[in-house]
Amino acid sequence: MRNWKMSDEMKILERVGERVAGDLGDGPSADRREAQKRAFVSLAASGASRRGHRPILVFVGVAAAASVAALLVVGALFGVEPEEKPMPFWVGEGEEIGSAGKWVHARPGDEVPIRFDNGSRMELEEQSAARVVESTQEKVDVNLSTGKLKADIKGNGKTEWAVNAGPYKVSVLGTEFRVDWNASTSTLEVAVTRGKVLVQGGNLSEYGIKLEAGKRLVANGLDGSVAVEAIRDRELQVVAGAGAVEEVAEEPSASTTPRDGAAVVAGPVAQGRSAVGRKAASSEKGTPSWLDLAEERDYAGAVSAAEEEGIDALVEGLPRDDLWKLANAARYARRPMVSSKAYTAVRDRFPGTGKAATAAFMLGRMAIDDKASPEAARKWFSIYLDEAPGGPLAEEALGRLMDACDKSGRGEEAKRKARVYLSRYQDGIFAKLAESILQQ
Repeated sequence: MRNWKMSDEMKILERVGERVAGDLGDGPSADRREAQKRAFVSLAASGASRRGHRPILVFVGVAAAASVAALLVVGALFGVEPEEKPMPFWVGEGEEIGSAGKWVHARPGDEVPIRFDNGSRMELEEQSAARVVESTQEKVDVNLSTGKLKADIKGNGKTEWAVNAGPYKVSVLGTEFRVDWNASTSTLEVAVTRGKVLVQGGNLSEYGIKLEAGKRLVANGLDGSVAVEAIRDRELQVVAGAGAVEEVAEEPSASTTPRDGAAVVAGPVAQGRSAVGRKAASSEKGTPSWLDLAEERDYAGAVSAAEEEGIDALVEGLPRDDLWKLANAARYARRPMVSSKAYTAVRDRFPGTGKAATAAFMLGRMAIDDKASPEAARKWFSIYLDEAPGGPLAEEALGRLMDACDKSGRGEEAKRKARVYLSRYQDGIFAKLAESILQQ
């Protein structure tokens, strides 16, 4: 048995012991405290002489009555992880103390509130079921099994909040939103009234969709469609492909100019319904047109009906908005050749408009997602940023451009784009990717 010698650890423990004594106040008499100190040092020394025992274990046993603050100091010094501080919550109007992991059900005609200690509140609407899986000051995780949940989250900068619905995850910091999950149809709806959320998982892109106040996302896991629309009285804005939040300017912006000196098409020719559009919108022999089917979200049926009418004639004659709907319908129906032709027609026929710039973004998405062509994607994302540098898709376009450069072997260019991205969007959805590229 080796002789015990005062080590650095023992010196640290003695200092911690003094802090514990100070934290406890006057405590026992001076004689009693001296005896306790001698006992502590003796036990620590004998404990360290036994294989597999460290002084810290003995210290914890002797100082069990010490304050939480002092024990946290010991944990920090010796790598012992302190337990996460709980975030208490209460369920129902009677405010029953909540229990993590316990299911909460809202009966027909009832709404069940869940109130958290920091002032945040969730409310289960009727015929809904959810459970708080974890509730600490660091993280609150809620699983929505079915139904609707409204949330008003008070952000404090340190607590991570997430609502999980099927394969989807809605991450929030401080916001007011509603989640509707229908497991039988695999349909998710998220509406944000204040702040912003990040929706990930399911059939969305690997980077998710950032949803801001005033927007609603609808994702269908069965047909793969994803749409983002305005909550209030604004034009429905559909996302052509998972992961892109689209807000298209109806008129050319000051930052966009026609390519190759082409004139901007506007007025009745661009906005009105052409003969082709009128024919497409009509129902012959009682059968719905491709446009009717597209608006009913029967995208495969819409593309089939459009093919019967003639895709080439449609892309050459449809007004801008109908042409855009055809491009989106083909994207949802996983018909990349048709959607690519329609997006290209948008750019050729309506250059300098917001939709023309967004069409470049969509062509970039298709190049990297459907065709696995990062070099082509790099070209299209660059075009979008040139035509709409301050556009609503600028962050995602820059992040995807950085990714496309990296995947096409343009390492230095990828690093340059990563630096630009982090300088503009430190907390963006591509921030981790940018950091990993810079570490290569």
